[in-house]
Amino acid sequence: MSVEFAPTGDRVIIKRDPKVEKVGEIHVPDVHQDYPLSGTVVAIGPEVMYLRPEMRVRYPKFIDNELIEGYIICREDDIYAVELDDISLPIIDSIWVSEPGANNGTV
Repeated sequence: MSVEFAPTGDRVIIKRDPKVEKVGEIHVPDVHQDYPLSGTVVAIGPEVMYLRPEMRVRYPKFIDNELIEGYIICREDDIYAVELDDISLPIIDSIWVSEPGANNGTV
């Protein structure tokens, strides 16, 4: 039996990135594995303005509205950031983050 979901309003469905199972060559036990706070948008509601399916996004840890294993639902406003490689729409403001100590004039 398969279940399909369609978000309503300004909600988006995100497929979480897989849990971290290894750090370098060290295996992380199941009880200590966490999902990364990033994923891919798979569906959007009719009122979503800035996000599109297949965009890579970052979201806060407090979002725990899991639909099924590995998929969460949240409001568009809860998304912290969009990975710039995936943006295909105009961005009003963006901040370029560089490595600490790099003096390239961006913040």
